[in-house]
Amino acid sequence: MFDSLLRKGIGIICNLDLTDIQWLHASLPVQDGGLGVRRVSSLASTAFLASAAAIDALQQQLLFRSSIAGTTDASVSMVRDVWSSAYATDCPTGPAATKQSTWDRVATASERQAVTSSLSTDKARLLSVTSPHSNDWLHALPLSCCGLRLDDRAIHIAVGVRLGANVCEPHQCPCGASVDARGLHVMSCRGGNGHSARHHNLNDLVWRAMAKADMPALKEPPGLLRTDGKRPDGVTLLPWKQGKCVT
Repeated sequence: MFDSLLRKGIGIICNLDLTDIQWLHASLPVQDGGLGVRRVSSLASTAFLASAAAIDALQQQLLFRSSIAGTTDASVSMVRDVWSSAYATDCPTGPAATKQSTWDRVATASERQAVTSSLSTDKARLLSVTSPHSNDWLHALPLSCCGLRLDDRAIHIAVGVRLGANVCEPHQCPCGASVDARGLHVMSCRGGNGHSARHHNLNDLVWRAMAKADMPALKEPPGLLRTDGKRPDGVTLLPWKQGKCVT
């Protein structure tokens, strides 16, 4: 029931209709490509078994003179058997058994494998969302004054693309290509305005940073034409080091 409420909440916040496999993907840790919204059904057994292993020595000391001293809690044995059967592996022993991360690592690996095996043609997306720095936006504080707060539409698209969910209705792009419900065509469409806007914003950011550092620089003038189809990069007016320009 708690997992169902979590799933419903994610769907409302991100304006997405998640399938079972997409919800499983969302429940993975952020470093594994998910949203870090862990499922209680996955964490319950790992938390219980780690806690039971951590207090076992203290429990035996408290029950030292009791008739049940040295016995094993039946509920612990039952959960260990269920956990071992579910993930087809032996339970951790020794000091490692007292750490929840040890138990949880096996569970998340199994869930990640289930997500990967269900993706027949979309494994590139799963690899990209687990690459370095692809999760940084999930760790950023939503501070409006620093420009770190995403609006509702940005959250909808960012989470939808990350999970492979449907973010729009299928339609035809002005360039003539067909756009499916996941809307991934925008990332490669040459007719889109987003790429040019981001390119110009980045150019402006670099230019303003160089101006603050008292480095004279000029932006590339518009309307340049070359016979080889290439456009020259910007170049600083004065050398920066060893007689060479910065860019």
